[in-house]
Amino acid sequence: MSAFLPERFGWVGLGAMGWPMANQLLKNTSANLVIFDVERSLLDRFAREASDRVEIASSARQVADESASSRGTRLEDVHRLVNITIFALSVNKAFDSSTIDIRTSIAVGEAVMNSNAENPARFYDCPVSGGTAGAAKGTITFMVGAAADDPWFPLIHNILSTMGKSINPMGGKGLGLAAKLRSAANWVNSTINPVPGVCPEAVTSKDYEGGFKIQLMEKDMRLAAEAARGVELRSFSEILPLERTLLLLRILTIATEIHGLFYRNVLGELAKPVGFVE
Repeated sequence: MSAFLPERFGWVGLGAMGWPMANQLLKNTSANLVIFDVERSLLDRFAREASDRVEIASSARQVADESASSRGTRLEDVHRLVNITIFALSVNKAFDSSTIDIRTSIAVGEAVMNSNAENPARFYDCPVSGGTAGAAKGTITFMVGAAADDPWFPLIHNILSTMGKSINPMGGKGLGLAAKLRSAANWVNSTINPVPGVCPEAVTSKDYEGGFKIQLMEKDMRLAAEAARGVELRSFSEILPLERTLLLLRILTIATEIHGLFYRNVLGELAKPVGFVE
C-alpha cells in the first residue's frame, strides 16, 4: 500500500505537546493544517506564527469535515473525544495522542469504525513520550495501537515520523495506551531523571523549566491504577492508596508547579549525605 502523505491534516489541541508537534508536522510536510483548540487565543497565536498553510476551524467537527486525517493531542474530556470522532465520518484515519483510559479509547475507536459501513474510518491510539523538549525537537516516541502488519502502518509510520524519531507498533487497539502507562517509570529514569545532572538535556537539569504539570501527573496515575484494576493486577495503589499519594503530592508541591519540584524540595533534601560517627 502506498505510504503517501495526505494533502490536508486536521489537528485538535495546541497545548504544551500539541503546539510543537503541529509545528513539526508543518515543517516536515507540504500539507495544509486545519486546527482547533478550546482556547481561541492559542489558535490565533499559532496561526500568526505558523505558515499560510494553517486554517482555523470553528469546531472539532469542522476539523474532521475538512481534512483527510485528524489528530488529537488534547482529549482528556471524554465527551469532547466522542464528539470529535463519532462525527468525523468524512475522516478515514483518526489518531489520538492524548493519554486517556484504555476502555474509553477502545470504545470510541469501535464507534468510529462502525459509524460508516460504506467507508469505515480507522482509529489509532498513539500516545507519546519524550516531553515538551522532545516534541519541539521532533524526537518523541509514538506507541501505536496497531499491529506491525496492519496495511495502513506504512502510512501511519510516515505521518508520525514527521513529528517523532521512534514509531512503535504495539500490536492492536488500546495497546499503545497500555504500553504508555506500563513503561512510564522506565522512561522517567532514563530520559528525565528527577536528579539534576543525571540527564543533562532534561528539564530537571535546567532548574525544572518547562516540565510536566502536577495536574497531568495526577491524571496519569489514576489512569494507570484503573488499567491495573481492569486486568485484576496488583498495583502500587494497594501499597499506598492512590488518594493518599495524590494528597501528599498536593501538600508537598504547588498545583501549578511541575512534578520535578517534589524531588528538589523534598526528596533532594532527604538524599543529601549526612555525617555519622562510628
